[in-house]
Amino acid sequence: LLKDGFVVNTILKEADLFCPNSVRINFTIYQINETNFDVNVTCFSKKASENKKWAFVSDVARLATIYQFWGFYFDTDVKLLKPLDVLSDLHEFYGLQNSGEVNTGSGFGAEPKSSLIKEQLEAYSDIEFCIEDLKQITNVKMASTIFKKNGLKAVDKTQYIGSAIILSSKYLTPLHFWGGGKIDKDTIAVHQFGNTWGDNNKASFLGKTRLNMRLKSPKLEQLISHIFWLIFNKEK
Repeated sequence: LLKDGFVVNTILKEADLFCPNSVRINFTIYQINETNFDVNVTCFSKKASENKKWAFVSDVARLATIYQFWGFYFDTDVKLLKPLDVLSDLHEFYGLQNSGEVNTGSGFGAEPKSSLIKEQLEAYSDIEFCIEDLKQITNVKMASTIFKKNGLKAVDKTQYIGSAIILSSKYLTPLHFWGGGKIDKDTIAVHQFGNTWGDNNKASFLGKTRLNMRLKSPKLEQLISHIFWLIFNKEK
């Protein structure tokens, strides 16, 4: 079980809060930090570190660590509700936060040398860290692009890519970062979305409407977005 440890001195206290003993029997928590991860492994993580954007360093560190070893990763703002045993029989898993959007921070796990993780690491090796455009290089953008190339569909339904299972949002992100959502009997963990890399402004009413539409009716949301794009570019 791996946790995001960059500049988090209270990680063991947080582990007790978000991952109580009752749900982590037979698992050990490891802190990934500057002492056991080489930030120079990619130019992306090196520049992110230089700019003190630790969340983006963690995006690479979590992938590199799970790729080399094995285990589970969860951001420090993820609260586990069920024993990890429910995930331990899976070869590889990820979670959707919206239709076609994978968030590795919500939790993922894999056996060593995963081809999907290798693709994600290669993607980070191919791009530069751009502090002026952080929203375009989030782990969600990076991971989702790779997963879509491998067949992920833009729906909030559990899907498979090879031996990897991509869980619908109700399992790891039942509460949405834009507000709303609900926990049900199938929920394994709850990502509480403590945004440490950007602003914490709440989505506008239109923004929430669009995100909810993407979750429940992704094709309709895509159609409406395309219409607005055509109107906007015609006016230009």
